[in-house]
Amino acid sequence: MSSDSVGRVRRLKTERTARETWEHGKPLLRSPTTRRHWVLPTHDLAVLELRLASLGALARQSMLVEPAWPTDAPSPTQWKLASWQGAKTVPEPEPGALQLELWSYNPALVPDTALVDPLSLVLSLQSDADDRVQQALDAIAERLPW
Repeated sequence: MSSDSVGRVRRLKTERTARETWEHGKPLLRSPTTRRHWVLPTHDLAVLELRLASLGALARQSMLVEPAWPTDAPSPTQWKLASWQGAKTVPEPEPGALQLELWSYNPALVPDTALVDPLSLVLSLQSDADDRVQQALDAIAERLPW
């Protein structure tokens, strides 16, 4: 690896391609998911513009069937706001409940989409034991503009 500086900007150059760098670093990266909650909203969570995550996001980008309960990923700030506004966590799914996957960072890294970003999606599902899920994740990685 080498670096190049122009003014205040410093660029790192690697000998690997972007895809090779991702594959090399992926085992060292952890899932962004910190917790999962079932939540009974006491207000309209649509105003928070949550991102679709987990198997629901994967299904929208692959041949997988959408899960019965979609999972949304709020940012830490959005989760605090929902909590302050009285969103109540429940131990299991019940009518009107939403499944929220809390992330360690804001899932809205890619603008103008209703889904979490594809690389974070791969990290969040990389430990899923289902072969169909792993094949769908591989297909997403193949379509990325490396």
